[in-house]
Amino acid sequence: MVAVEERELFLEWVRNLERVSPKPEPELAPVRKALRRKKPLPYEARIDLHGMTVEQASYRIRAFIGACQAKKLRRILVIHGKGSGILRDEIRMLLGGLSSVKEVQEAPPRLGGEGAVLIAVE
Repeated sequence: MVAVEERELFLEWVRNLERVSPKPEPELAPVRKALRRKKPLPYEARIDLHGMTVEQASYRIRAFIGACQAKKLRRILVIHGKGSGILRDEIRMLLGGLSSVKEVQEAPPRLGGEGAVLIAVE
């Protein structure tokens, strides 16, 4: 048990505490910043294949590459997702076998990393 003396000391200490009133928070003006990129994005077109079957993705990617070539877009970001890797492996194998695809490389982390590839087409 707490001795009466200690209890009295504690209560006296609490009574002598200085009361502090809360300070009003300063009003902050809204900040508007222009988003600036240090470098332009390294692709001109992108396609997202999430949720597609291998057959659907294969058809879509071939058609998309053809459309990009017609528009003279040479750098394409292909997003296939990280998942179990089935779509990733099939898409990368397909892209490696297309004569119109000059280069295939894993996308940097800010563009999807293992879940995407950057390709260069003729």
